[in-house]
Amino acid sequence: NPKYDFVHVNNVIDHILKTGIALVCEHDKRVIGMLLATIQGDLWLPHVKRMTEVAWWVEEPYRMTSLGYRLLKKYVEVGNELQHKGKIDGFTLTLMQKSPDLDLEKRGWHKVERNYVYKG
Repeated sequence: NPKYDFVHVNNVIDHILKTGIALVCEHDKRVIGMLLATIQGDLWLPHVKRMTEVAWWVEEPYRMTSLGYRLLKKYVEVGNELQHKGKIDGFTLTLMQKSPDLDLEKRGWHKVERNYVYKG
């Protein structure tokens, strides 16, 4: 049951709009899906720019449609274009444990690392 600080959330969205990308799907003037990504320098190699997906969400009734895939497809198009223009060196995607199996490696993605949260 998260309790969001909406001033902070608005600041994050503003930062993404200025320095990253925001892909949004609407239906009847309502947002039903989004994929947000930031562009940042690598922590150790700041000249290496990477676009990192920070939110990929589709409203529940639309999750069994092609909407999520279309957001991902557009993200890849934008990532490839930014790489071609030399604005980024690569782009990443993070899946949650409960995310559907998308077989990303079949779609051209390469697994680099895995994250774990310690629960004791």
